[in-house]
Order: sequence, then structure tokens, then C-alpha cells
Amino acid sequence: MVPVGFRQVAVTISGAVGDPIEQAMWLAGTPEQRHRGLTGVTDLGAARGMVFVFDRPASYRFYMWQTPMPLDILFFDASGAFVDRADMEPCLAGPVDRCERYSSTVPFLTAVEIPDGALDHVTIDRRSRLSVEPSATATTDTSDEP
Repeated sequence: MVPVGFRQVAVTISGAVGDPIEQAMWLAGTPEQRHRGLTGVTDLGAARGMVFVFDRPASYRFYMWQTPMPLDILFFDASGAFVDRADMEPCLAGPVDRCERYSSTVPFLTAVEIPDGALDHVTIDRRSRLSVEPSATATTDTSDEP
């Protein structure tokens, strides 16, 4: 199943070395979209992942309930600077409150979920930057969890 109800945006990640990586990603910019994320998705279609854009920096928490593919998540601050990452494992059984929560150790404004290992060939560190198509803005948050 591919994501439904999301639009694609252009995302550029500038690594610490080498050429920038430009990829199409699904945009999760509303509270409902951020909450749903890649739940139940088994095929990303033409996109390489999902970008979560928030309206203010915070320490939002992500979980993998009913998300069948392992994902890497990269966190970026309000200036687009890389601040943290996590490897997320599927949580397919049991209630959602038993799924592990993933977040950055510092507040972030944008998060990128990609299939596990998809950017292993790129050095992502504190010098790395993220930019998202200019029209990709968030709408008001109503919860602290995507």
C-alpha cells in the first residue's frame, strides 16, 4: 500500500561531503498526516520517504505501530541543520501504547523517515543540512506526537 492523502515535495539533504541528495518525499504537514505517517505503508511509490514538517521546534515522539518496514529517522532544527537520528523498528503486534517511542535529544522542526539503510552511503553529521520545497509548511499542531 502506498501513502494516500499526501503530496510529494522535493527534499535536499546536503551531506558533510559530496554532492547534495535530492529526493521526492511524501509531505506530512498537518496534525492528521503527521499522526498517520507511514502506518500500514508497504510501498513508497515514486517517493523515497516521508518528511514531517512542524510549525514550531519541539521534541515530538514517533512510533512504528502497524508500520511494517524498518525506518531511519533524521531530525533537523529550524535552520535545517542535522541534530539527531534514530533507527526505528516495526511494532506490529499489541496496543499502540506498547510501541517504542523515538525522538531527538534536542528540539527539532523537521524529521525525515526513510527505509532503513537508504542513506548509509552518505555521511550525515552536524554539518549536514535539509531543505524542503518552499511551499512545504506545517499547519498548527494539536498534539505533541505525530
